[in-house]
Amino acid sequence: MSRVGHDPVRFSIRVRQRIQAPPTRYTSLADLPHKGGGKNQPGIYLPPLWGRSEKPQVSTGGGAKCQNALAHPASYDWWSRQMTKTDVRIVSGELRGRKVPCRVHPGLRPTPQMVREALFSILGDAVPDRPFYDVFAGTGVVGLEAISRGASVAKLIEREPGQVADIQKCAIQFGIGKQVQVLRADAYRWAAQWVPSAEPVNLFLSPPFPDLEGPKCEAFLVLVQQLFDRMTPCSVLAVQVELGFPHETLADAAEWDVRTYGRNQLLVRVKLAPEPLPSAE
Repeated sequence: MSRVGHDPVRFSIRVRQRIQAPPTRYTSLADLPHKGGGKNQPGIYLPPLWGRSEKPQVSTGGGAKCQNALAHPASYDWWSRQMTKTDVRIVSGELRGRKVPCRVHPGLRPTPQMVREALFSILGDAVPDRPFYDVFAGTGVVGLEAISRGASVAKLIEREPGQVADIQKCAIQFGIGKQVQVLRADAYRWAAQWVPSAEPVNLFLSPPFPDLEGPKCEAFLVLVQQLFDRMTPCSVLAVQVELGFPHETLADAAEWDVRTYGRNQLLVRVKLAPEPLPSAE
């Protein structure tokens, strides 16, 4: 028996639409809108029918509901429940065994230990006494491990303020604060303005999941080529991606060394020094 004024068919359709609608997703806490908001103001919109499979939507003003297919739900409460504190261990070098605390959430994509070990094994003697750039730094463990293995300086680019503060805190605690430079910036804007030094460097890119899919993937491919073109000869560019990433669309795709570790892939390329012009006789 239905309530007076209640249409069970329309009620069922509304529930099904809300459950099937894709959640609003974000790449970091910095992207989330502030709580509150009212008419014509941004805020978090909570549907009146709230099921376990549903996620909050975002009001962009005027009561409109914004839905997209990026990476993470927009609720502060939901996000905080997904966060877990854990430690990522440095596996080799002077800081071997030191733990880097981090708050893992759906927007953070820490580089697995197996991939880190493979990365530094590939780089080998190219690590000591060279600058190391950790772009999309996240926990910062890759840049910190580069210092542990002898890099002259580690420059970490990360846009999430909480992660930036955590990296700086770890660097000070480990006694390498002067060797670690953390820049809070968007990686794409930083790359557009980057002026490389005259000496060879190592660059490591490990972008968040959404940057490897859809329209953002095109921008990331441009970023990779942009950095490679600007690098000093004898520099090394390493990129961590997932299976399915269209690395064959990279410029000079045959020049990239592609290695697979489970669902992860490392793409590595060395920028060769230009061949000397033949002398005129």
